[in-house]
Amino acid sequence: MEIVTAVAAKVIAKCRVIGGLAIVENASDETALIEAVPPDKFLERESQLLKKAIEWLPRLPFKECDLLIVDRIGKNISGTGMDTNVVGRKYNDHAATEKDTVRCMRILVRGLTEETHGNACGIGLSEFTTEKAVAMVNHKITAINCITGNHPMGG
Repeated sequence: MEIVTAVAAKVIAKCRVIGGLAIVENASDETALIEAVPPDKFLERESQLLKKAIEWLPRLPFKECDLLIVDRIGKNISGTGMDTNVVGRKYNDHAATEKDTVRCMRILVRGLTEETHGNACGIGLSEFTTEKAVAMVNHKITAINCITGNHPMGG
């Protein structure tokens, strides 16, 4: 955060930034808020809007479960295949931490979305999957995505 703050101040000063446009999505992946923000309020407003975005995240209807069955994962759902904010694997691939709001003991992935074109990035966050899901995996695309995303265990 220190680096971002220092760099942002220099960019704003050198590039004569006159404002920014904040866009926050809701749980349905729709634009819920658009707001013009003056440069001197970027950091303050970013912090406030991040809290709002977290409030608007999709949620499971429970805080804990022994087994979460995920019907489909895919890049069109989340960059990690399944939203780690929702399933409780944001800080540790195979267990919820005290920072996670949901604690799912185990996750089973049943398949991939058609739109992900075989990219199974995120399947490595689950403990179980199906033969059907494995058959849908494009190993080359998945490997490239996981390696370039610096998270090879995700696939």
